[in-house]
Amino acid sequence: MSVAMKSFQDRLKFIDRRARSLEGGYHPKVRKDGLIDLVPDRKPLRKRVPMKYVIGLLAGVIGYKVFLLIRMGEAGYAAKLASLAQGETVEKIGATLMQIDPVTRMMTDFIAPFVS
Repeated sequence: MSVAMKSFQDRLKFIDRRARSLEGGYHPKVRKDGLIDLVPDRKPLRKRVPMKYVIGLLAGVIGYKVFLLIRMGEAGYAAKLASLAQGETVEKIGATLMQIDPVTRMMTDFIAPFVS
């Protein structure tokens, strides 16, 4: 393939990629040199991060909390949370997130008889 043809193919790829990025909407923006450029609109957060990943992350965190609660026991888990709550800012945030919530309690009550 000649250099001219390669350059032409690269330009076609760029044009196709640009057209696909503008399909979701765009707005005009005037550059410093006076040229009007079309800028693609940003996608909302829900379109940038698929919901299945968010649900999977939440299920993983709840599953981890259930595992720790079953493995450590409620008294040991509460003691660990109390020690985390006395730590640095990150540890305090972790203690807040790892508190036993109703979903974790329900899942623990459901799974514990099968594991123990």
